[in-house]
Amino acid sequence: MSDAHAPGLYRSELALEGAERLVLRFPAADLTAVGSENGHVRLEIEISGPPEALGSWAPTLRRVEGLLVLGPGEGAVTVTELRIKVPHTLRDLEIHNSNGEIDVRVPGIGLLVESDSGRVSAHGVESAEVLSLGGDIAIENVSHAELRSNSGRISCLGVAERLIAKSISGDIEVEDSRGELSLETKSGEIDIVRPSGRVMVQTNSGDVEVETRGSFGGGDIATSTGHINLFLAGADLELRAETLSGRLLVPEGEIGSAAGPRRCALVVGKGGRRFHAKSISGDVEIEF
Repeated sequence: MSDAHAPGLYRSELALEGAERLVLRFPAADLTAVGSENGHVRLEIEISGPPEALGSWAPTLRRVEGLLVLGPGEGAVTVTELRIKVPHTLRDLEIHNSNGEIDVRVPGIGLLVESDSGRVSAHGVESAEVLSLGGDIAIENVSHAELRSNSGRISCLGVAERLIAKSISGDIEVEDSRGELSLETKSGEIDIVRPSGRVMVQTNSGDVEVETRGSFGGGDIATSTGHINLFLAGADLELRAETLSGRLLVPEGEIGSAAGPRRCALVVGKGGRRFHAKSISGDVEIEF
């Protein structure tokens, strides 16, 4: 007597036939995409289902106005993992997923991902637009990105141009960014290390930390109850900092009296770019 479900493997190669965007709709499968010099899309799909159904299974395929759309097929067969090689001539890759993990390493492609709870990572793509309800997002060495998550952690390394990242309760970490940053959370913490461009940050109760190793584009940090920690080694700024009811600490000591707002204006390094840090009830600490 055979098992109710058995593993299987499906392999195929597809011609683009003029398609500029590849759309993948596999709700529960882990997905890995890499680049290829070959002009075709190469698929390797791990499946599970009744043995009698595995041999005849194939993914659904549609071609519509420059789109090549692939789905999980019909019947009792389940797609558990998809490995795909994408030709460099493809312009965009669009992925819709529920709880599978997604890893994309296709140089120069435009990436769009919608996910519920699976982890999404991207390396070396031209652009990344990712929407996740609860999964973590990690991107590295992309030109520009727009990332949104409700509760997942967002990590970014080496974004060359503009980065927009928003989360409700998840933390945001950014390292070695070279373009403008626009970061926002409600309760998640925001950590920025070695920025080069302008920094725009807004939180409600999340703490904010900025650590520099040279000049950057200044900007603005605003939080309601979160603390702000600034480590401005090598920066050249005209800095204004204030807190209405928290503590304000600078290299020379604490500023202000026990009651009332606390404010300071400092020239960091050679001055230049304007940088404003404000918390309503959180502490603001500055070192340089």
